[in-house]
Amino acid sequence: MLRRLQFPLWSWWRLNRRETALLAIAIAALAYTAYLYVGYDEVVASRERLATQRQNVEREYSRAQGALDLAQLQNELSRVRQELGQRQGTLIPATVDGLGVLDMIAQAGRASGVRLANVQSVDPPTEKVGDRQYRTIRFATQAEGSLAQLVDFLSRMEGRVAVVFDGIVLKPVESLWRMEVLVIAFGIA
Repeated sequence: MLRRLQFPLWSWWRLNRRETALLAIAIAALAYTAYLYVGYDEVVASRERLATQRQNVEREYSRAQGALDLAQLQNELSRVRQELGQRQGTLIPATVDGLGVLDMIAQAGRASGVRLANVQSVDPPTEKVGDRQYRTIRFATQAEGSLAQLVDFLSRMEGRVAVVFDGIVLKPVESLWRMEVLVIAFGIA
C-alpha cells in the first residue's frame, strides 16, 4: 500500500535520459535565478549609493560655481590683459641696432667657449609677422665647438632680445662641430 501512494517525482531514477537532462537544466536554471536575485539586491543598493554620491557631487559643484561671480572673472581678465600689454614692450624692443646684436653674439660666443668663424650681416631690414611690421637684423653666423658649447651659445642669446634662430646646420669638423645659423633679432618698425 505504501507503494501506491508514492509521488512519481520521488522516483527520478525511473526517468529516461532526456527527462533527466531536462530536470537537471530546470534545477540549474532555478539555482541561477536565485543567484541573480540575491545579486540584484546588491546591484540595486550599489546603484542607490552611487546616485546619492552623484547628487552630493553635483550639489558641491554648483556651490563652487556660484562662488565664482562674473565681476571677479572680469577683474582677473582685465589684470591679465594689462600685464600682457606691459610685457609686450619688453619682449620686442622698440629699437634694435646691429652693433648691439653683434656684441650679443660675440659675448655669447666668449661666454660659451665657441669659436666664431664667420659673422655676416644679411638683408632684408624689415619683416612682416602677422599684422605687424618688424625691423629685423640678421647675421649669418658660423661657430665651432663641442655640441654642449654650441647649445650653450644659442641659449645665452635667447633671453636677451627677441631673437630667432633659423636654418641651423651642424657639420662634424675633426673632433668638434661647426654650426651655421641665421640669427634674426626683431624690433618694432
